[in-house]
Amino acid sequence: MLSGPGKPAIDGEAKIRTKEFAGGLSFTLTEIKGSVLHPYDAIYYTLCPSPPNHQIIEGLFFNVRLYDDEGKLWESQDYPIYSGCTKAAFVIPWGLPSGIYKAVAQVYDAQYGDFLRPVDGEPWLTYPILVQNDWPAKIVPTNPKDVTFGGVIQLLGTDKWPAEIEQGASLPLTLYWFAPDGFPEGLERAVGLQGKRGELVASFESELIKGGKALKGLTDRISLRIPGRLLPGRYSITLEVKQTHTAALKWEGLVEQRLFGVSLGEKRASGEVYKLGEIVIIPIPRSFRKPYVANPFEAEVEGVAKLLGYELDASEARPGGRLRLTLFWQATGEPEISYTVFTHLLGPDGKMWGQKDNPPAKGSRPTTTWVKGEYIADEYTIPVHPEAPEGTYTLYVGFYNPQTMERLPAFGANGERFPNDAIPIAKVELARK
Repeated sequence: MLSGPGKPAIDGEAKIRTKEFAGGLSFTLTEIKGSVLHPYDAIYYTLCPSPPNHQIIEGLFFNVRLYDDEGKLWESQDYPIYSGCTKAAFVIPWGLPSGIYKAVAQVYDAQYGDFLRPVDGEPWLTYPILVQNDWPAKIVPTNPKDVTFGGVIQLLGTDKWPAEIEQGASLPLTLYWFAPDGFPEGLERAVGLQGKRGELVASFESELIKGGKALKGLTDRISLRIPGRLLPGRYSITLEVKQTHTAALKWEGLVEQRLFGVSLGEKRASGEVYKLGEIVIIPIPRSFRKPYVANPFEAEVEGVAKLLGYELDASEARPGGRLRLTLFWQATGEPEISYTVFTHLLGPDGKMWGQKDNPPAKGSRPTTTWVKGEYIADEYTIPVHPEAPEGTYTLYVGFYNPQTMERLPAFGANGERFPNDAIPIAKVELARK
């Protein structure tokens, strides 16, 4: 986090607006903002659903996007929606140039990857938003740095990251940049993870900013994926900056000198690869003991896993209800791709009336972390559509590649391939109660 000159903008009047959506769902949005906003000031939102039905709003997010008068997107922030009222603070980013902006607020369905369309067809709109930014801004990162790259941009510091992280997890990093004359176009930065011998085991590289020389400060948020089978131990986090298709820019600044873990103070240094710090990778808890399975069901997904069976709680199997499902897998492969599990509830009419898709174990155990022979318990809560008709339903499961949407071949115990590579694990009776 940063400390800066901005103070929360709460002196404005509250605006209350309600929008209706399909299926009788509506949201009331309350907004409070000041007349003039500075970096780190906030627009405060309160979003209340009606009816406050947990099953209906599960997987919905409140999204706010900030645009300038020319339609350029400067900031986007998401907030999960709860059955009660959701409170959100949309913080004005550091580095935003002075000017007039508008905020567009919408409800987003993460499961289907789309915005919900209001009955009136229009999102919530806040306009105008007057932003005033006086340079240079004084900030104090929690992990201060004083490093210049190529004499054009300065790394002011970072937020602190965890001391240790599991295999397969994402390491969140936040870097704070300052460019007195604006950021040059085509500037790239690469964050890497290096082993003791200097070998690069993970990296994240992208353009730092697309044009926009008016922007002098930048909050740079990075998610560095740790390989799922990386050997546990201590690794270095490194940083390189370069112009597109050129060698790395030379860095100059103060670095800490350490001997046997003891700090010897700082001295000026330079180079091409800058060491941000260190991180300890710890192993994922794994189980190689076969679990008890209440409902055995043998199937195999090619190159990934065997399905041993499942547990199913259908006590709320009704329109607008939900199913609780646990799948039990044994890894037969070690995929380099993070595959997604699908769970689909198909009705007697052949239509899908319930669905929950995500990487295994709610994303905490992606297939890129699996090792051969281990067992994985994989839980799902599957919402049932409120308008689902009564009758006998079939619950299907399987895997697909989220990049291509292609399903992985799935076979039964007899070796025959399932139609559509969907494994029919159970019948479910749906009735209004």
